[in-house]
Amino acid sequence: MSNFLLSLSNLWITRYLIWNLALSDLKLKYKNSILGFAWTIIEPLLMLTVLYFVFSTIFKNDIENFALYLLIGIIFWNMFSRSTSMSTLSILNKSSVVNSMYFPREILVVSSVLTSFMMMMFEFVVLAAFFIGLQFIPPISAILIIPFLAILFVLSLGISLALSVLHVHYRDVSFIWGV
Repeated sequence: MSNFLLSLSNLWITRYLIWNLALSDLKLKYKNSILGFAWTIIEPLLMLTVLYFVFSTIFKNDIENFALYLLIGIIFWNMFSRSTSMSTLSILNKSSVVNSMYFPREILVVSSVLTSFMMMMFEFVVLAAFFIGLQFIPPISAILIIPFLAILFVLSLGISLALSVLHVHYRDVSFIWGV
């Protein structure tokens, strides 16, 4: 228990480094892209378009506001998938920094998950636009999304920590996790 509390206190002490690493990862992700940061919003919209076409045309469903539920699922899945895949590579991608100085290595993983979490927040802006466009007022139970976001962050972080350590020793982990 004391090791866990020590790790948490180290993360708290290095919170500014984590935040700066997350922001730099976010900037670097779309650096050489033509559309750049707009991909954070375009990607879930394209996925929504494809899945909505498949589930409304081919598989015919009668769910009211299906597009909203689908978009929420896409946003949550993207966060989990993006954070675990980015974090798996985080230690090896920054191996020059890891080898040159000492700092807690979990900072790299936490910053990758935080980057994915920030990207998810931008995707929620798209969701809010859909709410406004469809004139959908979420029920009061929508406030429960806050604990679900916390659980998603912790789950993603836990899996990411394990995957990043495994990936340092076994490079196949990133390929297996992608599947």
